[in-house]
Amino acid sequence: MYTHSEVNGMNYLTQKEVQSKIRMARKELAGTGKAAKMLGLKGGLILKVMASTLNYQARVKVGGKYTTAVIGPYDKITLSDAYRQAKVLADRAEAIRQERMRSPLFRDFWHEYRDTTDKALNLSKDRICNKNAYYNTVLHVLDDLHLDEITPEVVSERVKSVRTSQNNMHNALATLVSCFVYALNKGRIATNPIASLTRLPEFRRDKAAIKGFRWVGVDELREVLFTPLDDYPVMFQAYVLLIAMTASRKGEMLRLRWDQVDFCATEACPHGLITIPNSETKTRRDTGRGDHVIPLTIQLRNLLEHYRSLSECLGSPYLFPGRDPQTPRAASVMMLPKNISARMDLHGLRKTANTFLCSQRFDRNWNRDDIDRILSHKVDTIIHETYDKYDYTKELYTILSFYDQYLQDNCLTPSFLKLVG
Repeated sequence: MYTHSEVNGMNYLTQKEVQSKIRMARKELAGTGKAAKMLGLKGGLILKVMASTLNYQARVKVGGKYTTAVIGPYDKITLSDAYRQAKVLADRAEAIRQERMRSPLFRDFWHEYRDTTDKALNLSKDRICNKNAYYNTVLHVLDDLHLDEITPEVVSERVKSVRTSQNNMHNALATLVSCFVYALNKGRIATNPIASLTRLPEFRRDKAAIKGFRWVGVDELREVLFTPLDDYPVMFQAYVLLIAMTASRKGEMLRLRWDQVDFCATEACPHGLITIPNSETKTRRDTGRGDHVIPLTIQLRNLLEHYRSLSECLGSPYLFPGRDPQTPRAASVMMLPKNISARMDLHGLRKTANTFLCSQRFDRNWNRDDIDRILSHKVDTIIHETYDKYDYTKELYTILSFYDQYLQDNCLTPSFLKLVG
């Protein structure tokens, strides 16, 4: 005999009560002529009563609506087993419902996020490759987690085993935060638990420790940079010297083309100038920004003319061509040797120039904004740019001429002096 305590201690019907309901249901069927009657037995269990058969069914919720699932014949399954199976089916349906209501797995949502945002933002192939690199290097460790399971603590624990640079880790986590902002806006998560992830102490970038910010003072350049490179190939020497004397970004110099160099003299630039389109600079996202102009000093003009005479046989539009003359040289083959990179990086030459020029600006009455213009840093507001159409090339030429002359007089070794003499 079935008792009330046999299934989770709940007050279900006894066998005697069920049999009584069956007799009443069959009398009703005989009187009305209906084919079947459904008896609710509590606990999600239903008994389908027909003239000659009795079958247990479970009442479950699927897709927001209730339906029935067959358990088995009344005469082959005990009442207690029927209650247990009804609960199992109901729990399984609820688990499926909860799983569907949960936020998606990160690996699934990442592809949804990328497919949508890449098209909406019209991202370049390089930017798409960067995002893929962040995922393949760092973010893949979160693949098996649902979005609502990802917290700063979980991320911190998962990425411990990832071997990558501090800079790449920060960029990957910033991309992860953007992904979660998208998920929040789409209603896939109720809150964004990692909104401040990249501002946490363990993920904060220490810029002074990043290789790209290693630098030395201008008076150390001869010992640290130029002397170790005194016997290097002319192409590499010209590349390093061009970055040093223009205080430009190394990528912009590596991709520099001869058609961007104009040796024609003007009143503001007696030796010509270099013009790099804004679309080919780091600041290209600021579409209202003008092209980056670098006045040629006498040292830069001599360097470019001398180097061009040595490299005319290469037949390339680029100053520093790769194996294919129609493409620029790869950055990986234009890196400083380890004995130099241990103390400074080519990007650090911008910091060297900026620090030195700022130390001279009060004595020489230079404007701080002009020094920023040399480094291609944004200095003007939108309103200022709208009304101020002065190009500042004369001021930039004056500052660069002083700096390049100082390098020539105090820092360059004999082989470098031949290039600028």
